[in-house]
Amino acid sequence: MMLPVAAYSSCTADFVKICKRDQDTVNECVRNSIEELRPHLLRGIPEIRVPSIDPYVVDELRPVQGNLNVLFKNVRVTGAGDFQMKRLDVDIESRRVNTTITVPALHFEGYYSVDAHVLSVPIKGSGNFAANLTECEATVILKYEVEDRNGKVYAKYVSCDLLLRVGDYHITMEGITGIGDLAERMINENKREMLHFVLPYIQGTVGQAIVLEAANRISSTATYDEFFPEP
Repeated sequence: MMLPVAAYSSCTADFVKICKRDQDTVNECVRNSIEELRPHLLRGIPEIRVPSIDPYVVDELRPVQGNLNVLFKNVRVTGAGDFQMKRLDVDIESRRVNTTITVPALHFEGYYSVDAHVLSVPIKGSGNFAANLTECEATVILKYEVEDRNGKVYAKYVSCDLLLRVGDYHITMEGITGIGDLAERMINENKREMLHFVLPYIQGTVGQAIVLEAANRISSTATYDEFFPEP
């Protein structure tokens, strides 16, 4: 999720390709920089508190949407390291980064607790779950501003619009009481309806709590001129 950022800080200078503030060359430069960063993103960059993207561990997620009462804990996500950048546009003048990333498959496993009505079917229980998502695509638009901090100019990311698309998925859940088989079949057989129901929350959570937070954490480690020096 840290992929659209062009450069990090002096502590990562040994393996980051710095991109100049030149609109004619910045897109190709950032794309190449990301490819050079791929092995470091897989391992994580502890110097600037960037976690590994594969596996990526989510300590807790608690969706709040209508009558959906769900808790996810200790969720381990694998597969993100196989990302491919389909499109990248860094607009220096409008201070916007627009990128589309594809991932062939993502695997999730962890603990869940649920008490909800989904498509008029009551779902209640807790236990371990596993989910496989295939043909995943994410379009991300990050907007930033520049601000003065003690006489130095830094970039601050102010918004993140995220659109997720999933080709297919399959979920298994332990511990669902009562109509467990029916609930699991309903989730796996009504995929279009389920994705329409849950994707808006996932997009908001990933966009705000993960992408925007990570982008600002990284951008605070160096000035704007260090991230994007003048040509």
